[in-house]
Amino acid sequence: MGACSIPVRALVCSSLVLFAAACSGADSRSTAAFTADGQVIAMGGGEGGPSNACFSCHGLDGLGDGVSVPRLAGLDAGYLQKQLEDYADRLRDDATMYEAARWLDDDDRRAVAAWYAALPALSATSAATVQLSVPAIAAIGGAMLLAEPITPRLLLASAAILGGIALTIRKKG
Repeated sequence: MGACSIPVRALVCSSLVLFAAACSGADSRSTAAFTADGQVIAMGGGEGGPSNACFSCHGLDGLGDGVSVPRLAGLDAGYLQKQLEDYADRLRDDATMYEAARWLDDDDRRAVAAWYAALPALSATSAATVQLSVPAIAAIGGAMLLAEPITPRLLLASAAILGGIALTIRKKG
């Protein structure tokens, strides 16, 4: 068993949005499963960690604050990817964005850009529902990719998460 069990990771994921990568120590295999898509990177900061998570400034909906933090939701994915590249290469000058972008490789930037480009197509309830599924998906990824054990706590936590999602979907209909 690794430094953190899957149930602990699932709890941390739901409360700190994928902070579980920090539990892996020096073994980079465990972070690969948690940086696989744009949503996970935007919510967890990817290799840069939670302090560089996009949502902490741009909001869960990617709408920014309308003043000093711009909207990302609905912008063209190519444009967003180019901006991230320019921040990482210091072609655009912003210390906060440099710190966030420098940790992302090309695939990560492409994934984050695609996530924010797709956001307007999701209602706030749909986006929140998708975000609720991340801990269960991360736990499944840990079990499948990292041979983490499937425990009763993991199954109970996943059932609670998926049950909440089912209730949300049912109320919509």
